Amino acid sequence: MDCYAQVRVGGESFTSRVMKKSSSPFWNERFSFAYEQLPGMIEIDVKERRQDGDRVVGTCMIRIDELPAGEEVQRCCILRLRDGRRRWNDRRQAVLRVAMNLFQRSSMKVEVPRVDVLKVKEERASSGRGACSIVVLAASIVSSSYWEQQSSSFFIELLTNETRTYTYVDQHLCSPTWNSPFLIDLEADAQVVQVVVKRKSSSLDQRKQDAVVAQTSLVLADMFHQPHAAWYELRGEDGEVAASIRLLTHMLCAPRLKLNYPHRNVHQMKMNDAKGIGCLEVIVVAARDIPVEKETGRRETTLAVKAGRSKMVIEGRGGSNPVWNHPVALDIDYGVRNITIELHDLSSLRLDGSCFGKVEIDIESLKEGEEVDAWHNV
Repeated sequence: MDCYAQVRVGGESFTSRVMKKSSSPFWNERFSFAYEQLPGMIEIDVKERRQDGDRVVGTCMIRIDELPAGEEVQRCCILRLRDGRRRWNDRRQAVLRVAMNLFQRSSMKVEVPRVDVLKVKEERASSGRGACSIVVLAASIVSSSYWEQQSSSFFIELLTNETRTYTYVDQHLCSPTWNSPFLIDLEADAQVVQVVVKRKSSSLDQRKQDAVVAQTSLVLADMFHQPHAAWYELRGEDGEVAASIRLLTHMLCAPRLKLNYPHRNVHQMKMNDAKGIGCLEVIVVAARDIPVEKETGRRETTLAVKAGRSKMVIEGRGGSNPVWNHPVALDIDYGVRNITIELHDLSSLRLDGSCFGKVEIDIESLKEGEEVDAWHNV
């Protein structure tokens, strides 16, 4: 096999010499990159020189922000390999040894929204609404289905409630850099900001939608009240990590959702207590990352809350991040140890009752009179 390596940082790339007839090529070549904007990744492709056209044998990516400045670092990186049909072969792996030295970090000025934080808080104090700033710095597209596209154009979509914002379309293959700031207005019931990486459709047909590469949701309650930069993993439809994105987030003013508590019938509660029957109050606030239908891009999610003989149905809400804020009061018989919340598609609940997800919560660990507010994995 005649192999060579192609190294890319941002929009600049270098190619090594070709090592002929070797399954363990040794290049020992040094490349220097100078950049103004901070790229997210070092991309290395190992390619085979062929008469009918060079092909990618394997690929690896290294995050630049993980490298210490002024110090040479040597790493053995796992190389994802392709088979003869240009598909990823995860059963086989190879190792690529790389030496790197980050002489000086980029002094790129991060673009942030110019806002008066005190004014933002005053404007939203009475209504319970909030605001946050998100700067989309860079991304790394690792989904194998999009590495095939040699002229891919990506952009980021940020969604909360009915608000949508977009970055511009970046022409880089797999490590676009944006440095795009956004000031996002948050409704009182906002729980998450959905982050979606999309590939721009190359078709002139306006009916052909941009393809979703990967997505995730940022929980607003977890956002820092100071600027905080971090990498986030985004997953594709198969649940595998398909992209990583670097964001600078800042919660300027947290939204305040007024929870709807169930009406308490004190007389009925006393009668049930005499019979050994307890009462559990549940407020189903919201969900995130609900899978939607491919054809319509939506799903009406209805909930069934069960505890022993007690059962309540909560009407459907649409989208990937529905908000219910619905109170439920359940009678708990002696011996009931958990509560089950089932997620149903609206149509399936009416037809066969099958659910596409559920969560079980242990109620024995709850203390009497204690309120617990938490997210639960479905």
